[in-house]
Amino acid sequence: MSNDVFNELLAKVYSSIDEQKEHAFSVSDDIAAHPELSGEEFRTAGIFCEWLKNDGFDVEMPYCGMETAFIAKKGSGKPRVAILVETDALPEVGHGCGHNLSGTMSVFAGTALFKVMDEINGELLVIGTPAEETWGAKCQMADLGVMDDIDLAIMIHCTSHKNLVSMTTPALQGWNITFKGVASHAAAAPWDGRNAFNGARLFFDAMDMMRQHVRPEIRMHGILKECGTAVNTVPEKAVIHLELRAPDRRDLEKITERVKKCAEGASAATETEMAFEKNFTSFDNSLELSSLESIVQSGFDSVGLQTSEKESPGGASDMGDISWRCPAIQPLLSIVDRQVPLHTAEFEAATRTELGHQRLAAGAKVIAYTALKILLDEKARKDVKEEFLRKKNG
Repeated sequence: MSNDVFNELLAKVYSSIDEQKEHAFSVSDDIAAHPELSGEEFRTAGIFCEWLKNDGFDVEMPYCGMETAFIAKKGSGKPRVAILVETDALPEVGHGCGHNLSGTMSVFAGTALFKVMDEINGELLVIGTPAEETWGAKCQMADLGVMDDIDLAIMIHCTSHKNLVSMTTPALQGWNITFKGVASHAAAAPWDGRNAFNGARLFFDAMDMMRQHVRPEIRMHGILKECGTAVNTVPEKAVIHLELRAPDRRDLEKITERVKKCAEGASAATETEMAFEKNFTSFDNSLELSSLESIVQSGFDSVGLQTSEKESPGGASDMGDISWRCPAIQPLLSIVDRQVPLHTAEFEAATRTELGHQRLAAGAKVIAYTALKILLDEKARKDVKEEFLRKKNG
């Protein structure tokens, strides 16, 4: 591939984004005004599918047995590039994670690339991946082999204050820990009971003591979801919702075994029964590729956005599972120039600002730049694939 061909097609794509950006802004704001929780994103997915169909894609929804998942296709053969689309919102704060903006950004990049696909060998996919905030559709898609023959999977996640070429994500497992005791009257015959709440409380104390002996990057956090029904009754049941995070799968497995021992000890000490059960699909840590990050950096450079040094793992993402199936990347794009926490009403409001809209268009260009480079540049594609296989199998 010559640079002239790449630059010519990239100019067409960027021009399309500039011409259609007002439509993209209105779509993002409309989705922000109508947030839908994980697995319930029918309206959002419908808007995206209609947009993709109108622009010429072949669209399928439902997809992979998930009612709000979808796939849009253009072209055939190799190479194959997948642009991923997140759609779900959060309780109370709506699109406090910015999926209205990042999802629109992905679809927008896909529709702009569509206009040059007749001049390119290969296939472009735009895939709707619901429920990132809960059970993670990308995990199921990875397990079903959807990504096994993909040369690039990409999406951008919104953030604040600074841009990063890649989001470093830890491995995550979620657990329900249930303590079952024996109910009795708390005043008349407490000695006949066995307090499930005591088991839960002792577990939290044990886990907190364990924090002294784990590395700083480990995260262990939980809440008490259920505990008793009446103050004058010894609680018969207590349920904890727990999440554990570690830099990689192996560390997470070791930490999980130690945390389970805390629960077993609490159960033995309080003479309660204990069940330690997964409550959602585990998320893998991200497999990071410097060769792919270099391409994304060039994409940021092309739109005049500076990037910061990569950071230690933070929030987990089902994108991690995708990254072990094919070369994948999830850059972080700031939509507000000061520090604003994710999963807040303030961050949701930032998606609807002028700067948020500007970054939506810029992010679509970064995605399109990276996708076009993988589609056209055989050497770049080979370098990325070789690094992927080396790190995956290493």
